[in-house]
Parts: sequence; structure tokens; C-alpha cells
Amino acid sequence: YGISQDPFSFAVYGYRKYFTDRKRNVVLRLSKDGITEISSYGMHDYFRDELSGKGVGFDAGSYPVANVIGGWDIHTKNYILSIQGEYTEYGPTYYQTLAFDESVLGWTSKFGYDPKFIVSIGANMFSYNDCNIYQHHLGTTWYGIGFGSNVTLVLNSNPSIIKNFKTLNYEGTSGWDISN
Repeated sequence: YGISQDPFSFAVYGYRKYFTDRKRNVVLRLSKDGITEISSYGMHDYFRDELSGKGVGFDAGSYPVANVIGGWDIHTKNYILSIQGEYTEYGPTYYQTLAFDESVLGWTSKFGYDPKFIVSIGANMFSYNDCNIYQHHLGTTWYGIGFGSNVTLVLNSNPSIIKNFKTLNYEGTSGWDISN
């Protein structure tokens, strides 16, 4: 394994180092116990397709991956990874930004922002985009754009089958409600 062509995917927290190897279509963690393919934690096919440019947002490889940006979010203690297509005057042709959480050994969140750089300073995470620096975890906007929240439950309609979920988490402000 190696960092291949994505040096901006590199992030460090303590003795852990995170990076991608696009040549092998994997996301890796180097720590005291060696190299681990963290992309294989329930997301092997996803990262194989996304890092090769054949994912959902890439039209049969017509938008090759241009940038893979990584960073450590000290606030949530997550590795943030953004896979991005080529940039145009309107932004990237495609992007997927996700979070890896060590406490559950899984990819727990998908975000609606496309950073060009991510850094944590003190107890805060910052990202850079369109000549602006943004501090995260201050509210419900990313890059000055508000995003609504939604929850989609995927359940087996057969009630006799036992369902197991490894992760269910809510992070946000109090005072929200659900209509049904």
C-alpha cells in the first residue's frame, strides 16, 4: 500500500494516520497494529467504485476522480474523507464527503459539503472552500448554505424477522420533532 496520488487525503490523530490508496481503491489507517483497510468496514464495494471513478455520481468513468481530501475532525473524533471529481467554474463535477468513526469502526455520516482542505486547530475543525475558511459545528449550515435534516428508515416488512442495527446516532440541536 501507499498514498498513491492523493497526499491531501492524509490525516493524523495521535498514533493513527489515515490516507487513501487510489491505485488499489482503498482507504487505510496506519497505527500501532499495522495497516488496516478501513474501507472494508461495510464499504468495500462503495470505495472500490468511487475511487475508481465508476461510482454513482460518476457517469461510467466520464468524470475521473480529481481530488481526494482528508482531515481529522477533532470535535467529533472522525476521519473526514471527500472524493471529488474535476473542478469547473461551478465547483466539482461530483463529490462525496463521509466520516469514519473509530468508536464504531464504521462510516457513520455523509455530508453535503466539498472541502478543498480540512484541518483541526485546538478543539475546532475548519475547512476551506471557494476562498473562504469555515468553522464547523457552529450550527446547521455548511459554506453558508442551510441543510434540512431527514431520516430514512429501512426496515424489513416481515415482522417475524429479527433486525439488528449497529449504529443509530443523532447529533444536532434540541427541539426538533417528527411528524409521524
